[in-house]
Amino acid sequence: MQANDRERFNDLIRTLCKPYRLELDATDFDIWWVVLNEFPFEVIEASVVQYLKTGKYAPKPADLYTAILDRYRSLWWSPDEAWVHALRAADEDETVVWTNEAATAFGEARIALERGDEFGARAAFIKAYQRLVEAAIEDRRVPEYTVSLGFDRQRRINAIQQAKAQGYLPADRANRLLAENSQGMKERRKRRRWRPKTLCASNGARRCRTASARSLPRPRAWRRRWGHRIPRLLRLGTLSNAPVPRRWPAPRGPGVPGDRAALGILPGPVRQRCLEPLGPAAPASGTGHRCSRIVL
Repeated sequence: MQANDRERFNDLIRTLCKPYRLELDATDFDIWWVVLNEFPFEVIEASVVQYLKTGKYAPKPADLYTAILDRYRSLWWSPDEAWVHALRAADEDETVVWTNEAATAFGEARIALERGDEFGARAAFIKAYQRLVEAAIEDRRVPEYTVSLGFDRQRRINAIQQAKAQGYLPADRANRLLAENSQGMKERRKRRRWRPKTLCASNGARRCRTASARSLPRPRAWRRRWGHRIPRLLRLGTLSNAPVPRRWPAPRGPGVPGDRAALGILPGPVRQRCLEPLGPAAPASGTGHRCSRIVL
């Protein structure tokens, strides 16, 4: 409190002692002021109201001082509750909303947890957390919650929404984090669209294949458009003993650079696929491969 709060502080203490028929003089007000002036006036006022509701005996400065400390302590997680929240940080995919004191205590207990000693890690965490919280209460600090983001974006959104609902994060800060991670998920979906990459080995290779044939799901539009031609290609032997590619490699432009020609891709707009190296007879293109031209 400030010096200009002295008058309303005296009125507040007089109101507190009036139900108990206590008469206070100037010295008594000075004692109350020396004991409680380190707290904000709003906190003292809330504690006085709470004591008037629950107090059974005439109040003393020590009673109100203890009630204010209990009010500060109730703002913090208990050691067991903080351990439950901090234990989620062992999974790098999880997003954790916690206080700086819980994060520091978990850093001290992580070594025992990584060795498999969960009981020892919990005991070390509780001792460190209690020490840090008591120091924060002595400094009259309230808990400040931070967000430790994990790798899983969906879990980020769930954790931030839960922290917002429980009041750990302000609404504006939680909305900003939700907007950032939602935008990141949209960009990630765009990057995961199907983009085939054709891999053709050098002259000793027997076949070309599509790199994304097994890594990404086949688009439904491709199956609807070209799926009826697969049995015919199998009868011709074009796709025998080879995975079905997602898209035939199609060179563009009138000419093909030398490096692509070395890989066995013939020029022209016709879509094709390399099968096997030729013997002594080479095609007119001079690539050293026999390629089956398939017009789809």
